[in-house]
Amino acid sequence: MGTVAGWRLFTVASMLALTVPRLWQRGMFLDGVTYAVVARNMADGVGTFWAPSFSATTYPQFFEQPPLGLGLQALAFLIFGDHPAVERGYALAVFGLNAVCVAALARRLLPAAFDWVPVLLWLVPSVVTWVVVNNMLEGTQALFTSAACLALLRTAGPRAPAADAAWAVGAGACIVAATLVKGPVGLFPLSVPLLAPLLPRERRPARPVLVYGIMVLAVLGAAVCLAACTPSRDALGAFVRTHLAPTLSGARGVGPRGVDMMRHVVFGIALRLGAVVAIVAAVRRRIRLERRREASFCLLLGLAASLPVLVSPLLAGHYVFPSTVFFSLAVAAIVVPTEVRDATTVRLRWLPHALAAVLAVAACATLAIHGPIEARDVDRIRSLRILDPMLPRGATVGACRGSATDWGLQGYVQRVARVSLAADGGAHHAWFLRDKAACEVPRGCVTVADSPTLAWLRCAGT
Repeated sequence: MGTVAGWRLFTVASMLALTVPRLWQRGMFLDGVTYAVVARNMADGVGTFWAPSFSATTYPQFFEQPPLGLGLQALAFLIFGDHPAVERGYALAVFGLNAVCVAALARRLLPAAFDWVPVLLWLVPSVVTWVVVNNMLEGTQALFTSAACLALLRTAGPRAPAADAAWAVGAGACIVAATLVKGPVGLFPLSVPLLAPLLPRERRPARPVLVYGIMVLAVLGAAVCLAACTPSRDALGAFVRTHLAPTLSGARGVGPRGVDMMRHVVFGIALRLGAVVAIVAAVRRRIRLERRREASFCLLLGLAASLPVLVSPLLAGHYVFPSTVFFSLAVAAIVVPTEVRDATTVRLRWLPHALAAVLAVAACATLAIHGPIEARDVDRIRSLRILDPMLPRGATVGACRGSATDWGLQGYVQRVARVSLAADGGAHHAWFLRDKAACEVPRGCVTVADSPTLAWLRCAGT
């Protein structure tokens, strides 16, 4: 089995090579910066679990997302302190745990020797590593949805009813947790009872009525408890009113465009995974669909996770991230060899180890020679680092009127220095952070520190 161990090592090396050189920077997509700010503030006691806070001036109560994903990242800040490596390490750790779930799901559907195949295929869709690199909540949500489906598949085969009940409760808890991380997409594992008959009998729950009944009762029980508790009811109600309902009605965001769907789903997922199937078919000259039942189950489960997003008024590529787990499992069920020996009797047993070593060396060399890949907001972050020693922690300072909607600037200033921006353009505070592209120097303010894109000013008469 040395070759199998080697391919597992190569898969882990691929995961790290595709993320670490891109994580090695402070810049992130706007949403990821926002989530890191809210989580760090929660860890510092600014805001609570059910009423998180972004800043003193913008979203003093942050109800743009449910709180569980933010709370879990806050726990990481509480343990390891306030450092950029915390949100990076958290995202990478969640990625690794999700990969473990993918491999465990594969062992329920495929021979154990091929558990690395769907993990490797999971790296093919463009959105997967992007979610990790940018600290998106979908990473945590996918961990819980994958774990919920794994718990349900664990009830296949002979076991005590108490064990089945425990797995069913775990599945229900994971569904609730996934929904509390990023909203209704987390409910899609509830479709497993409808799709499980597609699986071979030995892979289905042995006591489906017991398992699915307890799962549903666990979800409903949690919903009743959340509705009965005032803080959770108020927080989730605010999320529905201010974010979810306007998004689903089309009152917020941009409607779906054909080019977005093509870019995110067709080119980002379908064509990439389809190309893998075509390459394997060309190399092996044919593919025997002996696991079509498993492939159909995973494909339809992936569609259950992604189709509601695709028909909603707002479409973003990372929304379909939880479904990529099951699309990769579907493709793995199609392409893996029929017999285990096909994967273990390869003459070049050294090949996966050599490839893993090449990836490790390439990643380290890239960071040493080139620096981080896909660096974001380089000038703004460099400017903030120059001004950082002057910025008063926890203060509210003046800013240009244009900074009121510059969510990136507000996010980075809050993340770096815990500074809140009062973007009214006037000298009403002792300090003023000027974005040079947004406004001139306010009357009564004098520059005391300068940087390429930002200036730090002291204002008289305050």
